[in-house]
Amino acid sequence: MGTSGLDHSLFTGVFDKPTLSAWPSSLVPIEEHVTLKCLSQLGFEVFRLFKENEVHNLEFQNIIFRHSFDINPMTMAHVGTYRCQGFEPNDPYKFSEISESLLIIVTGETTHGRGILHCSTISIEKAFPLGPTSSSNKIRSDDDIKMLFRSPCLRRSFLLKDVNESHMYLVGKPYAGGFQANISLSPVTSAHAGTYRCYGSSSQHSYVWSDPSDPLDMVV
Repeated sequence: MGTSGLDHSLFTGVFDKPTLSAWPSSLVPIEEHVTLKCLSQLGFEVFRLFKENEVHNLEFQNIIFRHSFDINPMTMAHVGTYRCQGFEPNDPYKFSEISESLLIIVTGETTHGRGILHCSTISIEKAFPLGPTSSSNKIRSDDDIKMLFRSPCLRRSFLLKDVNESHMYLVGKPYAGGFQANISLSPVTSAHAGTYRCYGSSSQHSYVWSDPSDPLDMVV
């Protein structure tokens, strides 16, 4: 529904924030595609796209779109933090607040230009008995476990549980010619069940991650 069919008394000045999302994911393999979608609860159908610059100021991208905008193919130039704003093209006084930020990250490329990386592994180690489990992991509630992340090439790792969930940042330490990070889960609960992947990166604030590790399914 367009804004023209709504009570104009509701549209004087700045309105509620729209929601910006990425489909199928905000983690985008290099040269693949992603669709940015902006949704307004107040009926705005036309949106502006903004991107944060190096000093975290918003810059209008000269992109105006209806509901969604495709990035295809994904390149290094497209990574960064995006926001959107709904507006009424025929009325300069009708516009929304700017949305919350959406971080778009490219995977499968190095910051040094050496091409595709697949250099992270993830495993689970039980406290008792000590030893790695298989790639399909059945864990009992109240177990004490340690999740291990190893990379021969990148020091920092990002743990991601399931698709589109927020990530956890870990700093690796030197280990057997590469780097290793770990987190302890004690005790394990049903909330820890899910599919985990890890990515390598050269920096906590990098928009460039390695290819993901093979998935690890943890069943509790």
